[in-house]
Amino acid sequence: MAKLSVIRRNENRKNIHSRDYEKRKMLKSIIKNKNTSWEERMSAVDKLNSMSRNGSSVRIVSRCRITGRARGVQTKWFGLCRHVIREQLLKGCLPGYGQACW
Repeated sequence: MAKLSVIRRNENRKNIHSRDYEKRKMLKSIIKNKNTSWEERMSAVDKLNSMSRNGSSVRIVSRCRITGRARGVQTKWFGLCRHVIREQLLKGCLPGYGQACW
């Protein structure tokens, strides 16, 4: 089980990201636009740099829904780490999967 402070910190990052997403998107579009003046671009860069770093999408870590583990997480199917997936498979809790035997 991961520390609760680490899990809460990641939840806080998700909240900040969802709150600031539109503003970041607008500032990035101003920066990437070739028709904007140099001064407008630099002011957009300064505003983007002054925003919270935790609002960036790269800072959000995918974590296991049960244990909070950050490594070995299968986000595509379950959102669980490999240890929990194996445990659930052996119990037969995940439909469509079974224990391999040959």
